[in-house]
Amino acid sequence: MDKGAERFGTMVDLMLTVSYIDGVFHQREWALLHNYVDSVLAMIEGSSIGSPDDRTRLRNAWRSHFEQLYSQLDKEVGVLAQEITAAGKDTYVGSRLRVRALGLFKRLSPADQAVALELVTALVHADGQITKNEHDLHKELHQLFATKPAVKEVPKAPPSARTLVDVPIPPTHPL
Repeated sequence: MDKGAERFGTMVDLMLTVSYIDGVFHQREWALLHNYVDSVLAMIEGSSIGSPDDRTRLRNAWRSHFEQLYSQLDKEVGVLAQEITAAGKDTYVGSRLRVRALGLFKRLSPADQAVALELVTALVHADGQITKNEHDLHKELHQLFATKPAVKEVPKAPPSARTLVDVPIPPTHPL
């Protein structure tokens, strides 16, 4: 699969997962997700080369690909949401949807994580009500994004006579 398609698929998966985190895929969340897909497809079509017919075929191929992906992901995430609700385990900490969302987010590059945070923010506000699960997941994603990995400092070698500039060479030096 193309890297761009993989990134886009991860974004759609993350958005679906977050949409179901409160147990309901609200109509406004659905509309936001579909508008996002439409905007990405318009960008793909607009940046492609070829005749208008070629570009339309490309857009239709991508649309078909992502409609299949959306259908598959919607079923997977919907099953997870039903399992959690049916089992009476709608507690946030044990949520498989939370774990799924965090895993998807971690797969993204820092630049894509920034975009994902904007999309998640829009999703949790889309239905006009922020549930505890949405709030907690949103907060955790922000913390993951803000946390910078520890960079181990490499020890620096001390200067030596060979690396110093404008320092006279000692007389015992063979040159």
